[in-house]
Amino acid sequence: MATQGRAPGTFHSIDFFIFIISSQDTYAQITLLKASSEEIMSNRTVTRRNQHHPVYAERYPFNIQENLLNQITLVITIINKKSSTKADSNIGWISFGKKS
Repeated sequence: MATQGRAPGTFHSIDFFIFIISSQDTYAQITLLKASSEEIMSNRTVTRRNQHHPVYAERYPFNIQENLLNQITLVITIINKKSSTKADSNIGWISFGKKS
């Protein structure tokens, strides 16, 4: 990531879209972790119901100080939403960053 023209300690915004092929009734959980695996912040998409190939085209800006970018891990987990009597289950995950 180019940092020319930025003052030390300025913030970056991370925007991304999620396009995933998976099971029915799913949602994505987006989590930012510190190097110590402590959660910084988390968001989740809306649940896509009865879709065999859901697309999660939602935007989640995370403002992060530039000097912390190399210490952060972004984790995206796809979760199968179960009925209210059953627990949700992870389908899979991917991570980017420090602990990838």
